[in-house]
Amino acid sequence: MTINWKKVGKVGIALLAVIAISVGAYFLLSALGVTDVDTLRSVIERTGAWSRLVFVLLQILVTTLLSFVPGTSMLFITLGVACFGANWQTFVLLFSGVFLSSVLMDAIGRF
Repeated sequence: MTINWKKVGKVGIALLAVIAISVGAYFLLSALGVTDVDTLRSVIERTGAWSRLVFVLLQILVTTLLSFVPGTSMLFITLGVACFGANWQTFVLLFSGVFLSSVLMDAIGRF
């Protein structure tokens, strides 16, 4: 059995890129003051009519970049219910965010 160093190098570069983007996202959110759920909720609510779009985009971004952190998706489900209530519209928002982030992660994994 031989080791394909070309594949190992590609996987290593991809892993380093994901780690760098994730650490960068963490520091960006910390610099913006978004360090807990209450602050994130107030940021989303301040966007007014765009709050649902901002929520879905944040869910896609954070879930994709921090996919290796347990509970990231569950955090956004809890945040969605806290921001928009437990109704069918929140379900559609959460479902679309989970679906789109899954599609994005699959695309990243394929390429």
